[in-house]
Amino acid sequence: MQNEIVNAATADDEFQRFADHWGLFTDTSEMEEEDRASFSPLKLRLTKAIRGGNFTVDEVGSTLTYTLMFPEDAGVEVMEIRPPKGSAISGFDKHKDREGVKKMNSFMAAMTGKNPIVFSKMDYRDLKIFQAVAQLFLGS
Repeated sequence: MQNEIVNAATADDEFQRFADHWGLFTDTSEMEEEDRASFSPLKLRLTKAIRGGNFTVDEVGSTLTYTLMFPEDAGVEVMEIRPPKGSAISGFDKHKDREGVKKMNSFMAAMTGKNPIVFSKMDYRDLKIFQAVAQLFLGS
């Protein structure tokens, strides 16, 4: 990986620390094939961001910090991500079934404390990090 700041083993350890603290199921040996197939790319996306230095996990694993690669689009440079509360899930009820993007943006907003519009303006390369964290949580 070009511009690797954190080695792969450390990135895996940081990912696992966050996953353990957030209560995410990560044991691929116990996953069904379909779950394993969807989990692996999400983990890879996040560990690559850790290795690149854009994505950090605090000592406990409770708070994730992401430094956007393209902050000018979203209007923010750094965002913290915390485990969502139950209200993040109930926020799905505010949108119609066919409004999946709005539901996901609302969920990510609940994890970050930002307005959902931030995610609508965000460069897709940055957005994929937040979506990966949300998908990991929703899939566990």
